[in-house]
Amino acid sequence: MHCVSLTTSLTKRMVIAIDTTRFRSNPDLMTASKEVLDEMRRCPPAPGFSKVEIPGQRENERVERLLAKDGGHMKLPQGIWSDIVDAAKSVGVESPMPRVEFVETCLSKM
Repeated sequence: MHCVSLTTSLTKRMVIAIDTTRFRSNPDLMTASKEVLDEMRRCPPAPGFSKVEIPGQRENERVERLLAKDGGHMKLPQGIWSDIVDAAKSVGVESPMPRVEFVETCLSKM
């Protein structure tokens, strides 16, 4: 499921959730997405730039560097981790929870 959150100037939010499996299987969608992103990266960069970047690329590269540097672990302040655990418990997910499972899953699919 992919979600898009739109914020208006009035700070009201609208969230759109799309079940993409109705259109394509998840592996097919990931393959097609990778092909589109690879094609975008092959475009010639604008004058003054060394490469074409896609939204989230810098953040993903930073996460990869941090995970590599810290042995595959993401360091979080205790207060943030406590908030995550509390939010998980509020929807029925009990601790212990793997801290970087979501990040590693996202990176491995790109």
